[in-house]
Amino acid sequence: MIWMIHLFFFTIGISLILIGTGMILLNWVPKKSSQLKELSDRYQHSIDEDELCLFEGGYRLALGICLTIAAIVLPYHPNPILIYLIILMCFMIFYCPIKYLFFNP
Repeated sequence: MIWMIHLFFFTIGISLILIGTGMILLNWVPKKSSQLKELSDRYQHSIDEDELCLFEGGYRLALGICLTIAAIVLPYHPNPILIYLIILMCFMIFYCPIKYLFFNP
């Protein structure tokens, strides 16, 4: 039963790696124009499409790598679900501060 949890997070991690790599290489972000407008208004300077794609794709790529490594290593941990939740919460909590540091000149 517990192996299904590891397989689930491994699959999510691989998917995020593929999506993040595609976002960077294809220069694609969902709702790009609205995000660019919102970021430009928030940070009072123009944001380039390449910067947005690099940030969003890189963030998904980093989360995918962390989840994939965790899914490979954590079957030997006594409480793996807690570690998965900590990884996800760290990425969710630090999304806005990292975005601010990345886009603020």
